[in-house]
Amino acid sequence: MDRNQSASNYALAALIGRTTSNEKLYRSAIKSLIAFQVSDTSSKIYGSFGDKKTNQVYSFNELLALLALSNIKTAEFDY
Repeated sequence: MDRNQSASNYALAALIGRTTSNEKLYRSAIKSLIAFQVSDTSSKIYGSFGDKKTNQVYSFNELLALLALSNIKTAEFDY
């Protein structure tokens, strides 16, 4: 990941994949989106899609991530 990537980019791609029934795009985008999620349980922003080094979280990233992940059933998707 670099500074030109953000969770919202992948969330938007996932939404497009879901809307167009493009399973390959959808799954690929979701996997990339999940890579942005803060998994360190000791972080102040644990679970968010922010920057754990600076503790910055952007509402647009969070909103689109929630929309993209809203219909996933754990049994049908392997992170």
